[in-house]
Amino acid sequence: MENTFKKIMSEETIEQTETNEQELSPEEVEIQDKARSATNTGAILGIAGTAVIGLSRGVKTSAVVSQLTSVGALVGGKAITGGILLGALPFATAGAFGGLTYLWYKNKKNKAQKVELEAEPNPA
Repeated sequence: MENTFKKIMSEETIEQTETNEQELSPEEVEIQDKARSATNTGAILGIAGTAVIGLSRGVKTSAVVSQLTSVGALVGGKAITGGILLGALPFATAGAFGGLTYLWYKNKKNKAQKVELEAEPNPA
């Protein structure tokens, strides 16, 4: 997967990313790696969810359009709105999974550092 990623990105972007990662602490790099994995998982789940929702009434054109209309009606729209919502679902789940995973691990790290600071004896 890493080779595919590097083929897609330009050399300049790769060098900038590697430079940024060298400046980060090992804990931060680990947290970002976990967040990237969660983002990938969220994207896969979003694509699967889109397929399930879009095709839950069948694969005939009328069934798909009917389902898109139902999804669009949730926000007061029509079939086109439903298509846009289903198209955005993988991006939303990827962002939510990745962002929330990053925040969770970052908060966990900050709490651990705070406990360590409180446990240190205070020189008087």
